[in-house]
Amino acid sequence: MFHLSTFRPARRPVSTSEGQDPQSMPPVTPAADVLRYDDRYEVHLALPGVRREDIRITSEKSLLVIEAHDQIKSPQQASSVHREFGNCRYRRSFSLNEEIDQGHISAKLEDGILRLSLPKRAEVAPRSISIRAPL
Repeated sequence: MFHLSTFRPARRPVSTSEGQDPQSMPPVTPAADVLRYDDRYEVHLALPGVRREDIRITSEKSLLVIEAHDQIKSPQQASSVHREFGNCRYRRSFSLNEEIDQGHISAKLEDGILRLSLPKRAEVAPRSISIRAPL
């Protein structure tokens, strides 16, 4: 018979999340890197096991919000003996300043990393205003 023993240090409380509905659990804040380039910012978020269709990205006013959930399931032929990952909700938000061109934010998901490109607005070049002679 297969037996799995889980080590739980005495000072660490037993998790109450095992077997709970993921919607009732608070979302996890995914790890993120923010990179600055001359023409854009990039935000990289760790979303392991999350499919593209399970990610929602919204940009409203000066707030960028990323929400996601994974749906990792056991194969139909197997029943779970012990689970510590899967069925997790993620949420992360970033404040945007007026430097960001929100209409051109793009995203791609590759190898569990969500990469957002936040282009900077094109700088408006100062222009010279001529003074007309009186009529």
